[in-house]
Formats: sequence, C-alpha cells, structure tokens
Amino acid sequence: VGSLLRHRHPVLLLKDAPSERDHYIVVGDLPLDPASEWWFKTFGVRYQRVTNVLDDPHPEDTVRVGVVATGSMLSAIAEEVRGDIGERALVQHWSAVTEEQATGSATHLLEIFDRQASKWSMVRALCRREGFDERRVVAIGDGLNDVELLANAAVGIAMENASEAVCAVADAFTGHHDRDGVAQAIDRLLNGGLSAPLA
Repeated sequence: VGSLLRHRHPVLLLKDAPSERDHYIVVGDLPLDPASEWWFKTFGVRYQRVTNVLDDPHPEDTVRVGVVATGSMLSAIAEEVRGDIGERALVQHWSAVTEEQATGSATHLLEIFDRQASKWSMVRALCRREGFDERRVVAIGDGLNDVELLANAAVGIAMENASEAVCAVADAFTGHHDRDGVAQAIDRLLNGGLSAPLA
C-alpha cells in the first residue's frame, strides 16, 4: 500500500464482507480517479475513506489491493510493486472495464492478490463444497483475471472483446459482452453444446 501511495494514487481495498459493511476501503486523502468515481456511483458501491491502511476497520475482509489510473501511469508502478513484493503476491495490470467510458482516456487497473486467491481457486472450492465435478465446469471471460479460470475449466469461452491472453487459452468464442455474448454462449451450450464455434 505504501508503494502505491507514494505515487500519489488512492489505494482501493476490495472487501469480501457481510452485506452491511462497505465494499471498499479507500486509503489516502487523494481524489479518486474519474473512472473509480463513475464505477462507485453507477453500481452503488459503498466505500469508506481512511488516512492510513492501519485504520482499516476490517483488514481480514480484504481480497484485493488496487489502484485505478491511466495505463501510462500504472505501467511503471506495476513494475516497481512487482520488484517490492516479488513472488509473495500476484500483480496484474490491465485495461479496466470502464476504459474510455468514464474519462475519455485508457483507464487501467492495477490489482494485487494473494497468489492463492483467484477465480479458479474459488470455483474449485465451490465444486468441492457442493460435490460438483470440476471437469464439467464451463467458464466465460474477457480479462486478465479470467485466464487461469478459462485455462482450467473443461470449456473456456472467450468473449469477443477478450484480451489476447484470454483468447490464447480459450476453447471457444462468443459475442461481445455489450451484445449479449454471455446469453449467446449459454444458449449454444444448452442447445447442442460446443460442436461448432460459438461466434
């Protein structure tokens, strides 16, 4: 967190918390990036500001440390953070869902996760808990945080708008997320499987 604050960006701590708590803790008194403001307002995200990370009332609920800024700013920060933390955590830097929607510029997201925390690890844990066969998992994704999920699922489906890294591990493809791509994929799965390309 200190490395990120040194670069003059507020740090966003994503929480996995009971519904009555805040979704994010924002560390630092710097203004939010316009894309973060747009995201929080559009999706009704509750957040609390703290001056110091030690003031976080529930650090045990943190699942991700993040920063939102333009890609050119975050590239250098991502490399510095990788150098600071080494193999202790996973650092991802990629274009955000809101790229150019909120600010007219290429908004990027820098995410720092525990190496054991991923969408695939969550799916595996859910399968074990519910008695599902993980060899029957179908996953759909478009971003860098979906690569491991699609690579390990029995069928990994990339959205039309997916990054190159996602497309490289996908078994099939579907339409753009803004044009009902998920619905198209589900329809094809329920009505004949994946015998033909989805897109």
